[in-house]
Amino acid sequence: MIRQYDTGRRPTVTVAAIDTGGADGARSEAVRRPARTDHSGLVREDDQLRPVMGVEFGHPVDVRLDGVRAQGEALGDVVVAQSGGDQREDLAFPGAAAFASGALLRRRSVTAATERAWEGLVLAWSTILYGVALSALGAAVLTALVRPRRPAVIIAAAVGAFAGPLAWNAILRATAADSFFIDAPIAVLPASWQDTGSGVFAVAATALVLGLGPLAAGPGRRVAALAGLAGLAAFLVDVYLY
Repeated sequence: MIRQYDTGRRPTVTVAAIDTGGADGARSEAVRRPARTDHSGLVREDDQLRPVMGVEFGHPVDVRLDGVRAQGEALGDVVVAQSGGDQREDLAFPGAAAFASGALLRRRSVTAATERAWEGLVLAWSTILYGVALSALGAAVLTALVRPRRPAVIIAAAVGAFAGPLAWNAILRATAADSFFIDAPIAVLPASWQDTGSGVFAVAATALVLGLGPLAAGPGRRVAALAGLAGLAAFLVDVYLY
């Protein structure tokens, strides 16, 4: 006969009682078998049967001959693998490697630009300072010719003619932009883009200094005219003097 037993909080096991043919037919031998969720079996380590409440869990767990604490483990719990969503994150490594390679190439480009600057393909700092000092002097002379002559206006024009070309040539040196130093094939005016840039930066800087300084309340035409003179001085100095 087959009887159902349960340990309360453990899965159901199976006991098969087989008659061995005693004198009074009352002796039977218990045979252990692997338990399943739909069978009953021995629930004690000393092979004694005991009526317990019939509670069955939905998760299938086997009880072996070692005792009621020997439980089987599902294959899905044993094999642990990385989810597919996490595996897709590994594709980011090639992009990171490409980014690192690009950064390395840019760093090498900056290094090469610095080496070209040191090789003399662009202006040295001593040459730049010499040129902007001459530009400031020339702007002061030209603006002094304009009446009414005001010292504050002359100083402001000199400051603008100094600061503008200094900033422009510093940019060219930092970027090793040697192609800006190619002179135009004109004998009387061998100007380059570097010369032109010095004049433009001098105009902008002088207009800013004058507009915020001594000519803040003055007419815009006067500010533009004086800034143009400072830019002209910086341009001519760059073309002919260095």
